[in-house]
Parts: sequence; structure tokens; C-alpha cells
Amino acid sequence: MLHRCNPYVENFKQLAQLPNVGECRLLLKERPINQPQYNLSSASQVAAIIVGGDDESIQRGRDINVIRHDGNLKKAGRLLQQYVVDNYMKIESGVLRWIRQHQLKDIRAEVYQGLQDALHVGETKAENVGKRTILPSTFIGSRRDMTQRYEDGMAIVLRDGKPYIFLTMTCNPSWTEITSELLPFQTPQDRPDLLTRIFRSKFEQLKDNVINKGVLGKVKSYMYVTEFQKRGLPHVHMLLFLDSNDKLRDPEEYDSVVRAEIPKLESEPHLHVAVPKHMIHGPCGVLNESSPCMKDGHCKKRYPKEFLDETRRGNDSYPQYRRRCSVCSDGYDVACHHHGNLIIAEFLIRIGDGVEPTKPDDMVKIPPQIAIPWEGEHSIQIFIGHIFPQLELHGWDASYMTQRAILTPKNDDVQKLNDILINQFPGEEHNFLSFDEVEGDTHNLYQQELLNSITQGGLPPHILKLKKGAPLMLLRNLDPRYGLCNGTRLLCHGLFMNMLDVEILTGSNAGKRAFLPRIKLKTSASSGLPFVLRRKQFPVRLSFAITINKSQGQTIPNVGIYLTRHVFSHGQLYVALSSGVSQNSTKVHRLRVYSIGWGATVITDNTQL
Repeated sequence: MLHRCNPYVENFKQLAQLPNVGECRLLLKERPINQPQYNLSSASQVAAIIVGGDDESIQRGRDINVIRHDGNLKKAGRLLQQYVVDNYMKIESGVLRWIRQHQLKDIRAEVYQGLQDALHVGETKAENVGKRTILPSTFIGSRRDMTQRYEDGMAIVLRDGKPYIFLTMTCNPSWTEITSELLPFQTPQDRPDLLTRIFRSKFEQLKDNVINKGVLGKVKSYMYVTEFQKRGLPHVHMLLFLDSNDKLRDPEEYDSVVRAEIPKLESEPHLHVAVPKHMIHGPCGVLNESSPCMKDGHCKKRYPKEFLDETRRGNDSYPQYRRRCSVCSDGYDVACHHHGNLIIAEFLIRIGDGVEPTKPDDMVKIPPQIAIPWEGEHSIQIFIGHIFPQLELHGWDASYMTQRAILTPKNDDVQKLNDILINQFPGEEHNFLSFDEVEGDTHNLYQQELLNSITQGGLPPHILKLKKGAPLMLLRNLDPRYGLCNGTRLLCHGLFMNMLDVEILTGSNAGKRAFLPRIKLKTSASSGLPFVLRRKQFPVRLSFAITINKSQGQTIPNVGIYLTRHVFSHGQLYVALSSGVSQNSTKVHRLRVYSIGWGATVITDNTQL
């Protein structure tokens, strides 16, 4: 009866003859210019015009497209690989999120016999049955995996120190091994399987040359990470820890590894072609202000770099590589530059009371009585004996300590010399240990040994070795009105667990006594550390040896200049040489033959200093 008479049943039966609306989608080709075109008609008759009539040559696109929901991609272009990677990461992150939110309640595993035993003993709480599912470190990208990799890296740094070479390698889609395997109309981005295999084989060859064959020096340890960027191209960041004998220390050694110049065609034709093709930035700046690297009219990468005749060390020890100008200047420009070099040479020859003439290439000749050449490990003791004669007999002598100091460019050499001299100083040695922590580190990710090994220039050492009567230097401004400023030289009179009794040796407050407490010191933002280190220690260092920067503005009657490597600039060399008052009381000790400063050289009669 319902099938024959009920109109709703008849309409419902007709729906079975229609396609499933949920499986298709209607797309309008374009929006009409005439908005009332599809409004409800108010006329009883409608006239339609067919454009072109029966002429089939006139082709017009469809205004309505019917697309079935079959799950296949309809339009896949250049970003297909990125779309696939993004969706894969969404799936993986969704799985991890579900496991993280349900592992405490829903995910539990237990054998059937274990469930029977639980029922037998009358266990009624399900949370006491089974075990939790925890992602191990073998799951790539998990928290335990990332923490383990981080701790491995910190262990390598703790053992071998800071890395010396940062090496990168990027996949080149123009490699013949890749282009020869592509099908017609294919691009390298369409074959990620081919890219990764070829890149891995190339990277293994690079590792063999660097790690096993040692083309950059003997490698003690290394670490690297592989990224997929630039439309899926593999990219490697690699850190190399070199042996102490192969570490790069001088500008000449930097130039042997890294160059900021285009190689000459006559001597290196292969590199002359490869470097402009792969290693050129830009053009940017005034030549191309629309370059992606341009911001506010300047290149974010600070290109182009300035011309330099010699490699020098810039801010934060970042080297500024040699980049010589190949264009000849006119006579006026050459004369100005030459006059500037002469001014720098005049700074270098102000040694004590005399003025020495310059030799060719702006080299300054030093009298033999000033230079102490390297003849073995005993040369350091000879050098110390010239600056601190009969040190064991002059404990507690403030005037003796005030008139003597050893200057050196690096904090590492300062610590080395102070350790040697404090061992020779008379009296009982007291070691004061610091308390180190990382600001905001609630998970204790940094090992205590790593924090204790950090020796920044503005921080006291973790193990502070002191003796009564030893000279000290203040590292913080505690009371400027009283004379307790950064760089003030002190004499230790008393050693207590949380306090030092000191006497001020320099300035208008010389002779005054003061008490120094333990304070908390922090590293600055420019320290190069990925965290802020807080160290509670006495804000002092031994001052038998100090850095050249700390000695600026001081006159030291008996000064020794300990140079194991290049100084940073001509000005720093001048500060060191001009701290003395005479040639007889100034000594310069060097470990090996090299040039001092950048472009200026100091020589003795028979050897370079």
C-alpha cells in the first residue's frame, strides 16, 4: 500500500537510481559577471541562445566540472615532494601524540597467562596489570633519541674541546650520476630515491678523504647531521675535531684551507671554473637590490666583503679571509695607503726609550737583548727568570709584584703561565672550587664536568689556586669609588672559605685593604655559549700573567711579552711593546718562527720573531 500510494516512499525509491552525492564534488569554473544571472526567474517563459549553433569548431570550456572523491591526487606539481613529506610528518606526529596521550591508560601489554594470574589473585584495578609503552632512543626523533645525541655531542666536546672545522656538503642535482638516470620531462626533485643514494655515496667518499686520509689534518672525532632542504636535496653539516698538531692557529694556516678568492686560471684551471659556478653569492647590493638576501638596502649576509691583503681574526674569533683587490689604484690612493702602513710601523718601533728604523716590507728590527728565542721547554723558565727573578724570596713584597707582569694575547696562555708561577711561589696553596649551573636548566642536561671546564675571559677559573702574598686581578666592578674596579691589581693577605683579604696595588687607592666575597657571575651574550653560565666564585684571577687587553693604559717597569701565536692587530702589538719603560726591562719570548700582527713583522738579527 505504501509503495503505491505514499508519495514520500516513491521519492525515496527514486533516490536509489541517483549517484551517491557524497562521492562527487561540483566545481564552478568562474563566477558570473552579472550577479542576478542565476536568480529565480519571475517570467513564465525563458529563451536560450546557443552560441555558435551547430558549428562544432567553436570549443568552449565547461562551466561545471564533476570530480569524484576517489582519493587520487588530481594536480601534482613541483611541490609534490613537500606535500608528501608534510603529510607523512603529520601522520607520524599524530601517532606519537596518540601514544603519548594514551600510554598511561589505554596502551598496556600483557601475556594471557599474566591476565589469568591477575584474575586469580583478585586484582580489580586494570592499571596494575601490564606495562607502559615507552619510546626508546632507537626511535628516530623521539625525546630520548635527541637527548642521547645531545649528550654524545657534549661528551665529545668535553674530551676533545671545541670543533675546529665546520664543513658543509650539499647535493648537486647536476651530477652526471643523477642526470643520466632521469626519464624525459623528469627533474631531479621527482626522484628523491635517486638523490639520496647518489648523495650518500658521495658523502661516504668525502668522509674517507677527510677522516681516513686526513686531507684537512688528523681528525680525532667528528659529528654530523643530515638535513633535507632546497626542494628535498640532502645537506650535511659536519664538525671536525682535529689533533692538536693540525689545529689552525695562524692566518697562513687558514689560507691553506679556506680561500675567499677566485683561483687563477693558469695554476688551477679546474677550481677556476668550479668556484664561480658553485661558490659565488649574489649578485646583490647596488647591482641587484631585489635579491632575496637584501633587507633595508643591505645584504643580510654582509656581502660584498671588504678587501683584505691578509687574513685576520674578526669579532668572536671569526676569521676575515684574505680578499685582495685585483684592480690597480692610482698614485694618490697608493700613497695614502703607504702612509697608513708607515704610521702603524711607527707604533711598533716605540720599544722602551729608543726608536729603531724599519727594514723593507715594514719589518722592525728588535735588539737581540730583548728577544728570547725558543730553545726547548727550559726557555719558558729562562723567560720567567728575567721577569720574576728570585721569586721565592719576594713573597708579600707589594712593590716587587707591582713592577712585574707577563703579557700574552690569549687567556689559555695566561692560565698556563699563572699555574707555573703559583707553583714556584712560596707558601701553602689553597684551592677554591666554584659552584656552576646553567640559568633556567631544570632538566640538568649539561654535565657538571662540562660546566667546570668553561674558562671565559671574564670568569674566574673553576679551581682557583691561591697563596698568601700572591698578586691578583679583580674581574668585576665592586666599588669604583673605593678603587675596586675591573682590572685592579691586588695582593692577597688572607684566605678564608667565603672571603679574601686583599690590598689594592694600583691607582689612587693603592695601599688600602678590602674584603672580597664570593659572588655569582654570569657569562655575557657574546660569549659564544648556547646558554648562560652562572658561576659562584671569588671574582679574581692570578695576575702574574695578564692579557694584553687588561694591560692597556698601564706602565709596567719589568714586562715580558709571551707570544705563542699572532696577535690580533697592530694596535694590540703596540700596547704590549709600549707597556715597558726601557729596552733592558722588556723581554719578548716566542715559540716558533712567525709574523707578529697582520702584515707587520718583528725580526731579530737572525730570525723572525
